[in-house]
Amino acid sequence: MRARPAGGVAISHGGGRYWYNDGVWWAARGPRWVVVGPPFGVFVPFLPALYTTVWFGAVPYYYANDAYYVWRDAQHGYEVVKPPGEAASTEPPAPEDVIMDPSNGQGADQTAFDPTRSDGVVDAGDAAGRHSDYFRAMTACLEGRGYNVK
Repeated sequence: MRARPAGGVAISHGGGRYWYNDGVWWAARGPRWVVVGPPFGVFVPFLPALYTTVWFGAVPYYYANDAYYVWRDAQHGYEVVKPPGEAASTEPPAPEDVIMDPSNGQGADQTAFDPTRSDGVVDAGDAAGRHSDYFRAMTACLEGRGYNVK
C-alpha cells in the first residue's frame, strides 16, 4: 500500500516502525507499507477482535493471525511471544471449546472479554480451573446476543 492503513496504532520496536491494526502487522518498506509478521517481544495494548485462547499448563496464550500473545501485568499489555511449549511451528492450535460467528450483523467492535487472564480479574492459580466455567457462561451469553456457538 502506498499509504499507511487506516485505524490501528503505531508501534516502534528494535529500530523498526510498525503499524498494528486488529492483528495485522504492517511495516514501512521504502514508500510503501507491507504486511509482515510481528517481531517477538513487542507489546500491544489490545488483542485482535478474533483470537483463540490456548492453554499450556495454567498459562493462557492468545493466538491470532499466526502470532501468539501473552498478557504481561507489569507492562499492561500483550507481548508477542514464540509458540509455547516445544512447538516450533506457527500452525493454528486445535480449535477451542467455543467457535463463534456473528449471525445478526454484529461488528468486530463487539468482542468478548476473557476474565481468565491473570491480570487481577482471576487469581493466576485459579485461571485454569475457571476455564470451563467461563466458556460455558460465555457460550450462553453469546447465543443470547445472536451468535452461533459450537
